[in-house]
Amino acid sequence: MAQDSKSVVSTIRPGSRIELPRPGGVFGWLKRRLPLVQLVRGVNAFLNMEVRSDPKATAPAFIVSDTNAMLILPSGAGSGSGGSATINMFKFVSDGGNYLLCHTWDGTTEGTTLVPVAKPYELRVSGSTAWTGGTIRSVAYTVSYANSGSYWTRTVSGSDGTSTTEVVIPDYLSGFIIFAMQSTTGLTYNNQPVTWQDINAGGRAWTAQ
Repeated sequence: MAQDSKSVVSTIRPGSRIELPRPGGVFGWLKRRLPLVQLVRGVNAFLNMEVRSDPKATAPAFIVSDTNAMLILPSGAGSGSGGSATINMFKFVSDGGNYLLCHTWDGTTEGTTLVPVAKPYELRVSGSTAWTGGTIRSVAYTVSYANSGSYWTRTVSGSDGTSTTEVVIPDYLSGFIIFAMQSTTGLTYNNQPVTWQDINAGGRAWTAQ
């Protein structure tokens, strides 16, 4: 059954509404040529994006429907010439600084053993595998990190006199799903190599506090 624009908009967030930009630019072009329902359905598809692994797939595939978008990645010993990677799900337990401590999770059963999952390079907080500063567009930056208990902060100071304290958003919350692939990470946990790398499917990034 077809939905009107009001019912489609409500699927984004109950009680909220979408504000389309004034005509002009690419969004103005879309607004003039696409019905509102089609435009919002396209937005909804990417808001509901999923990442799945498929042992039968030999190459990545991207599928978009009216309600969601899905990235399918090969897993196991695929026959593609470029090789393949296995994406596993974990449940976040605690923040270990450069890595996340997680439980395995298969969609039904949660493990009990803590498994270290390396954070992306950009989100690490100490040692040679974390960003400690550099020059960006002629401004030299220094970076310091601090543990605030259940989360980390970083302060970025520039030679131009600017200084910003940042936190990672979205927050890592207990039970959140982490998608990771096996990889060399440059990290160790309990004197053993950390072999799982968070692919940052949640789109986390440092943001001004």
